[in-house]
Amino acid sequence: MNIPPDLALAIQRGKTDLPYFAKELLGMPMHKGQKKFAANSCEKVNILIPGNRWGKSVYLALRHIWANFYKQGVVSRNSDSWAKTNYLTLNLGPKLENAKVVADYVEQILKSSFPIRQDDGSEKSNRCLLEWFLLGRDTAPQIQLHFANNSHLLIRSTRDDKGSSIQGKKFGYASYDECSRSLHLEMEVKANILPRLTDFNGKLDLASTPDAAGGASLVYFQEIFWKGGGEGHAKSQGFYSQEGSVYENEFLDKASILELERTLAGDPLAEQILHGKFVITGDVVFPVTEINKAKRDMPETIHYKTGHEYIIGCDTAMASDEFCFTVVDVSVEPFEVVRFSSRKGNSDAPEMHLQNLIDVFDEYNKEYQCTLWLETFNGEAGMWYSMLPDHIKSQTKLFGSWRPPGVSKHQVDKKEKIMLSLRKLLSEEKIIFSRNHKKIINQLAIYTMNKSREKNLKTDAVFATALAAYGATDGKPAIDEIQFIETEW
Repeated sequence: MNIPPDLALAIQRGKTDLPYFAKELLGMPMHKGQKKFAANSCEKVNILIPGNRWGKSVYLALRHIWANFYKQGVVSRNSDSWAKTNYLTLNLGPKLENAKVVADYVEQILKSSFPIRQDDGSEKSNRCLLEWFLLGRDTAPQIQLHFANNSHLLIRSTRDDKGSSIQGKKFGYASYDECSRSLHLEMEVKANILPRLTDFNGKLDLASTPDAAGGASLVYFQEIFWKGGGEGHAKSQGFYSQEGSVYENEFLDKASILELERTLAGDPLAEQILHGKFVITGDVVFPVTEINKAKRDMPETIHYKTGHEYIIGCDTAMASDEFCFTVVDVSVEPFEVVRFSSRKGNSDAPEMHLQNLIDVFDEYNKEYQCTLWLETFNGEAGMWYSMLPDHIKSQTKLFGSWRPPGVSKHQVDKKEKIMLSLRKLLSEEKIIFSRNHKKIINQLAIYTMNKSREKNLKTDAVFATALAAYGATDGKPAIDEIQFIETEW
């Protein structure tokens, strides 16, 4: 192909300058927020939290065209070898409709059909100088765009396979649009995406507005947002984070922004929608920020220490639910989760579950400083209590509707009570746990008191931990020891 000298010079300059490449070769000027992200998103993992209408998917489309055009990361000794190298970029989404938007934009841009708002309010299509670069698009069995230099853009959904469909492939660049809506983001990033970027030293852009429905993934998403320097946190090597305000997008109609401001007046989501702030709302009980603050680089198991007092919260199970117990050291500030166990109720005989609980109780009860809080909301749970050895029964508190025969029920036990105890400890930063206690962390992130949602969620780890928290705070006896009072008659 004969390329005019002026175009050849522009192509040479665009190799290291995405905003220039987008404006001069694709006819797509970028706004200042997009330019900032282009200049700074040079880390292995780059996190973008944009407000609505910031232009997130447009930016990702431009980034994919740029990576494919120059085959970024390909090192070849000659042009023939470079041309023959098969090169892939990847755009993921929790659902296919999330992921395909980027492919649609790439196609529009390269066909000079992307509408750009003009100063007078009219729209004009971009003028692309590289229309020849797009060869075609496959829509079945999966969406894929093909380019003239043996490069390709793959579009994939992680909804069903957590990204395992990309196994065996290598990519020069990857993006994950609306990643916070994934239910398995941490596993997808660490196990499936990052290893696929190794050969070409590719970068990963994670772009999403925080979504409370993402549940457990929000914990990880905020954690890496902080690692990238988000919300004033110290930046870690390998991560970059940026917020995106709608006011950065100079191509938006100002009247539309004013109307959006009026519509969102007093809405807690206004900071997120307008300014790209990390704001979480919804019916979850335990805020993601508080969960992340409680995570520590500490062992999953800390054995008995002389002079320490321990509380064990236990949520029993027989069938597919999980038999969970959480051990909390309440002699330190903040309280520490020093052990956690979780096994399906039908994975072992009841006697095996019971023996495991007895062994752990006895380890932490060497100085008779351990109390067991047992969930007893049904007769099945009562069976577990009846099987306990007498020395443990004497140090066991019950929480639920069931009581042993002859024992009066002096209070109405409700789940809200123990959940409130754990929520208070988290909000006051008075309880910590290992960042490797994934089951506790993930279940805290999705726990809700919404009955229609709660019945479909695994929450046994939360209940066991909340029971221990309740035993250490609101459920603690008002008088801890017998006091002898002298009096005169």
